[in-house]
Amino acid sequence: MKMKVILPAILGLLAAVYTTPVYANGVPPLPHAFHGDLTMNGSTAQVGATVEARGEGVTTGIAYNPIVTTEVGKYGSANPLGAKLIAQGDIAEGTIITFYVNGVSTEQTAEWHSGEVTELDLSVTIAAPGPGPGPGPGPSYYYVETNLFGTIASFLISSEGEILETIEATSEDGMLTITISEGTIALDKDGNPLDSLEAAVDESPPPPPEGAHIIGLAYALGPDGATFDPPITISWSYDPDALPEGVAEEDLVIAYYDEETGEWVELDCVVDTENDTITVSVEHSGTFAIIGSIMPAAFSISDLSVSPSEVNIGETVTISLLVTNTGGKSGSYTVTLKINGVKEAEKSLTVAAGSSQAVSFNVTREEADTYAVTVDGLRGSFTVALLVPGAFLVTNLSITPLEVEPGETVTITVSVANTGGESGSYTAVLKIDGVKEAEETVTIAAGESQDVSFSVTREEADTYAVTVDGLSGSFTVVAPLPPAVKPKPINWPLIGGIIAAVVVVGSLIFLLVIRRRRAY
Repeated sequence: MKMKVILPAILGLLAAVYTTPVYANGVPPLPHAFHGDLTMNGSTAQVGATVEARGEGVTTGIAYNPIVTTEVGKYGSANPLGAKLIAQGDIAEGTIITFYVNGVSTEQTAEWHSGEVTELDLSVTIAAPGPGPGPGPGPSYYYVETNLFGTIASFLISSEGEILETIEATSEDGMLTITISEGTIALDKDGNPLDSLEAAVDESPPPPPEGAHIIGLAYALGPDGATFDPPITISWSYDPDALPEGVAEEDLVIAYYDEETGEWVELDCVVDTENDTITVSVEHSGTFAIIGSIMPAAFSISDLSVSPSEVNIGETVTISLLVTNTGGKSGSYTVTLKINGVKEAEKSLTVAAGSSQAVSFNVTREEADTYAVTVDGLRGSFTVALLVPGAFLVTNLSITPLEVEPGETVTITVSVANTGGESGSYTAVLKIDGVKEAEETVTIAAGESQDVSFSVTREEADTYAVTVDGLSGSFTVVAPLPPAVKPKPINWPLIGGIIAAVVVVGSLIFLLVIRRRRAY
């Protein structure tokens, strides 16, 4: 039988009392209240059954949803002022509500309408998990009342403590999730089925071990002495950017506090550094936390260098390396150098966490040999040899220019190479026509070469022979050409006058000859 009654005054009071979400328009819809008869497995339901309304937008785990029956065969009260099953939340008109008894669907539904009160009889069939304790008739199931991170609910548990539906709850900050799988045997400290289960933040957890930190919040899971078989699963998230200096992600652990020993006990965990989570299986209640320990100083050595790798007797070899503190604390480290397996020297140094420091040793040997170097596992070697003194080779004689005039400079250059095994000095001697002209001394490292230059002049025209330590050549000084004689300018007026005079005289003689012929 269904009967709808509009009681706006009562439901207005309920809306003020009950916890509801915050809505976009700031005004939550009035709840829809339900009550009625309750039948379980064909019989009148006993006191203690849990009735819950579920649907899209319906808030569960709050006061009056679910409710626990306090009267045989009834859920909620027909009394206008009595407690009822309340369906509230951000729910659209006409949403279908489904009803559950002890976590089992009745497969009965109703439309949700704001402000209405509906009498709705419910009936459910629940498979009995086994006979209940004690003589006489009675239900063969119990209820474990839970308050997990502030959410109150009831879950069916058998007379043997078997959880009959999976329980999952997440902390308010979303960092911790507890999962109790269906079929888990949950018992109290006396071995009886759990009748309650709580999980909440531990506001004042015991201090962590020396040199360690509690990462994030600690949580208490109760009641004390509760056990779970198989273990329940705790999945815990962490913020890698919030880890204290010196605490590595891969070293994080979940631990519980042992009240008897007064110590934190680490559990076998799986750390997922990619997703920043830690997962652990827990067999009992207690206070739990993520513990991060600061790594002690830890050292590694690298970059062994032996320079030079070959030296003359008595010369210095420098052996250097790099010491790195890969731990979480500053610490001291002693570097030991061995030559041919015998301790040669050692140096102690203090290196800050995450820092590196170079270390070097200087050694000499007076005997020619190859020496093995070991420094804390790193290996190298150097050779001491009796090197050949400097030996020199003179090549590449260059004379520039090959022909000059008196007083002009001629540059004479040779290349001197040290082909010996050690640095040395060499004097290059220049001779002109077999007579020493100049010399110059240079110091050249083994295997290196250097140019030596001379500048000479001569005032007399001649060809001069050049020799520099067995190399020979020549240059020529040529005499300058005599100056050219400048021709005198032609006196054209004089020449013109002479020509004119010749012409005049010739003309006169010609006239005289003509006259004489005529006279005869």
